[in-house]
Amino acid sequence: MNETPEIIAAILTGGKSLRMGTDKSALQIDDQTLLQRTVGTIKACSIVHIGVSTNSSLTARDSLSGVEYIKDIYPNKGPLSGIHSVISHYPSSDILVVPVDLPLLTANTLKTLIRHGSRQNYMLNYEQSIMPLYIPASLNVLGYLEKQLKHCDLNESEQPQSEKQKHLSIRGFVAAFANKQIEVEDKSALFNVNTPKEWQKAVLMDKKLK
Repeated sequence: MNETPEIIAAILTGGKSLRMGTDKSALQIDDQTLLQRTVGTIKACSIVHIGVSTNSSLTARDSLSGVEYIKDIYPNKGPLSGIHSVISHYPSSDILVVPVDLPLLTANTLKTLIRHGSRQNYMLNYEQSIMPLYIPASLNVLGYLEKQLKHCDLNESEQPQSEKQKHLSIRGFVAAFANKQIEVEDKSALFNVNTPKEWQKAVLMDKKLK
């Protein structure tokens, strides 16, 4: 009988939040920061180990228990950089990638992805969104990530923006490993916020859902 794999949650907070104009992980909702809320949702799935990928100062976040803050090895390279850093830290574990900018994400939405993903040998995400994303350890994605990030790092100054985006594409990453998708029951759980207008909409949606 196969043992249930250890699952590590990787929260991605390393983005520049340029369109939001402020650090998205520090936005407040229901007297919690978005990071605290995301951590709580993940812990409700009985996941013990949580790695937070970040490029920013950690001093304001150190009080969160059960959370390990992992500095990006290749900073400012988008979500692939954060995924790479957490997997480098936990190379033998399945990884559940969760972006910090899904304020309405529910534990049930994550549990469904975990339940289906932990039984398979392929990446799994919802049809409506690339993330959250389940990555089995058996796929050995570290080599691919290292190659893509190192290529962009070595050719930073001379590489066209379009070429850089191609190497750092999260969609290209999942496609390279023939990901599978499932339908989400609660579409609002995947509502992503990148701008102040989207944030205000999420706050109103959250109130209506209560």
